[in-house]
Amino acid sequence: MTKFSEILPENFPLNHRNYNELMDRIRNAARGFADLGTAEGRMVDKDLMEVWARLGRTWSLIQEIQDRECRL
Repeated sequence: MTKFSEILPENFPLNHRNYNELMDRIRNAARGFADLGTAEGRMVDKDLMEVWARLGRTWSLIQEIQDRECRL
């Protein structure tokens, strides 16, 4: 069993670079739909921003796990 803290950053399934790229892409897509100025666009924007927020929470969880492993 491999600990999160033992994985090299470049081999980590979701490293900082990939996380930032995903966050940017999701936010930009959401803005694009919001900019359509339609109710449907706002609905898609809202859903994408929920995905964006969930990804942020997941990233925080990953960081907490790594921090906890390093303290042990």
